[in-house]
Amino acid sequence: MSLIMAHKDGFLLHASGLIYRGFGLVFSGRSGSGKTTITGLSRTCPILSDDIVAIRRRGETFLAFGTPFGGAEEIVHGGAQMKACFSLKKGKHPLLTALASLSALKDLLKNILSLPQNGPTAGRLLETAREFTRRIECYVLTFPPDPSFWKLIEAL
Repeated sequence: MSLIMAHKDGFLLHASGLIYRGFGLVFSGRSGSGKTTITGLSRTCPILSDDIVAIRRRGETFLAFGTPFGGAEEIVHGGAQMKACFSLKKGKHPLLTALASLSALKDLLKNILSLPQNGPTAGRLLETAREFTRRIECYVLTFPPDPSFWKLIEAL
């Protein structure tokens, strides 16, 4: 599926995804980073996934879609136009740090599933990821295991 997504200007991201105010929010990170915790603390938001989100470019923007992978029980079908991507970091106090495009790209590439190492597919995927970090706001979200981080997201 990862290779198919790469040929469709998209990728699979190790992330949880939510729909907030009609837009997609994606929270990326490796296992244990807090992806499922985020979905559990976001009860009023429709869940796209708590583990793997499909990202696809459409025109000048990107869409986030749910996948059948993950453990969340109430996953919505369909997708939403992306608003922001958050790299997760556990901490005692909520903090939101904006990432420059290059830093965001490095962070994003760590969490793309089945990243090809060379060839035309790798080049296409890299260009899609680069364009994603140019068009979508990317942040590091430091958060404790409570919903206090939502105040920062609501302010965006």
